[in-house]
Amino acid sequence: MKKGILFVLIGFACTLKAQEPVHEAQIKTLYHQALTAGKSYDWLDHLSNKIGGRLSGSLNAERAVEWGKKRTGIPRFRQSLPPKRNGS
Repeated sequence: MKKGILFVLIGFACTLKAQEPVHEAQIKTLYHQALTAGKSYDWLDHLSNKIGGRLSGSLNAERAVEWGKKRTGIPRFRQSLPPKRNGS
């Protein structure tokens, strides 16, 4: 029984090892694409230097939300707030 389990574990480990080069190549491609063609640093610069600090409930927080809506093309965000309690 122990030898059977060991055999299955070794087979599983070999299968995972065989897939590593494919995953590694895909990760390198994604990483390179994100660093060279991504807009995240531009977005971070805009949020940090153009909009500024974004404390909860502040005008800058609202500006950041509006900017994010325009940037992502989402017409509106739905808020999932708990229902109001009557009398409490």
